Amino acid sequence: MSATMELTKVIYAEEYHEHIPLLLTGSQFGVVHSIFNNGFNIKIDKNLYFIGTTKNGSLPFGIHLQHNALRKLLADLTLEESVKWEREKGYIAFLDMNYHIDLQYAKTMKLSINTAKQADPIIEKKSDTLHFLPAGVRRHYWFRYICRRIHFATFGRGALPERK
Repeated sequence: MSATMELTKVIYAEEYHEHIPLLLTGSQFGVVHSIFNNGFNIKIDKNLYFIGTTKNGSLPFGIHLQHNALRKLLADLTLEESVKWEREKGYIAFLDMNYHIDLQYAKTMKLSINTAKQADPIIEKKSDTLHFLPAGVRRHYWFRYICRRIHFATFGRGALPERK
């Protein structure tokens, strides 16, 4: 073994979103798109994948690492760093650095959106009064109504936007 050859540093992922390997089957090559304090995004094809900690919770299309392992990786990471998904080996290789993120021993996570409908008496009452309007008008009305409710809930009654 030559003195100039560096050993590859392997970082084992703790968990990853269950669809990541499937989504990565199209193209194998990508780049580091953006870097944050608690992780970074890689871009492969037109898709972004987050690699980082669970500081802000489990993220869809995310690969989660231990905090210390992420710190070591972020210290050497640069934007536009080339990455490659090694499908058969189950890892993401950083081509300009000697790092791999190995997914083989990580847990897969399933994230789903809770679609349970909760009854909102105000919305139900307004729905009854709008049934005669064309669908396009109802959609526009609901969009403005929902925006105003969100704005009110966020900023309070005195901060409602002006009606135009």
